Amino acid sequence: MEIVPGFSPGGEFRIISTKIITAFRTISSVISPAEKPPLKPLLMWWLRLMSYLMKLLITALLLVTSLAVDACVELVKTKMADESFPNEVAAVREMSRRFLETSIAEDVEFFGAVLLDSDGDYRATYGQGCRGVDQIRFSVLLTQGTKLCAFWHTHGRHGLARNLFSADDAASVLSHQLPFYLIDPAGLIRVLDPDSATPSNGITRVQGSHLRLSSRAYPGHIVSVGSGNFRR
Repeated sequence: MEIVPGFSPGGEFRIISTKIITAFRTISSVISPAEKPPLKPLLMWWLRLMSYLMKLLITALLLVTSLAVDACVELVKTKMADESFPNEVAAVREMSRRFLETSIAEDVEFFGAVLLDSDGDYRATYGQGCRGVDQIRFSVLLTQGTKLCAFWHTHGRHGLARNLFSADDAASVLSHQLPFYLIDPAGLIRVLDPDSATPSNGITRVQGSHLRLSSRAYPGHIVSVGSGNFRR
């Protein structure tokens, strides 16, 4: 199976390109104010052509950058950790101990699943995304007798709304009908379950570190507030 946590970059490109074009119009009005004497027709045509080509070039560069930065293209196959755990939260806490420091330092997401094996023990899988990227596709190998119980992920370094679940996180919860754990940059472990992933539980926010359309975000519930402290 595959899961795609993170944000969709579709709206972002449109709003950035609109702002770029608006900025060029403002710059153009400053360079060629109406009160100055008109330039020769050929020179005016040449300036308009250069301005148009520059807009196209910057828009194309923004599109390429958006596609490169906002999504890891390759499907990540998660690996199984060797340890077993008494419950889901204990498994996620171990993933936090292993990966949170690197996630913050390198601004990279780690992610995976929590499984229940045939012996009744909880296991965790893990994988790593691309630096500065918040849209990941990953798979989880299910062996015979193993049950998929939950997903988990980090959000990289500290930043705006990095302690909240995204709208796509909520969509994944509702699609798979499984809880999704978030290890936020402060070290808190939150869970978003199907009951708390409905649109009525979302709050409006402006996404990420880029210019993006506002979307719904979800606080979930804190289940671990530090070493040895649990809430169920």
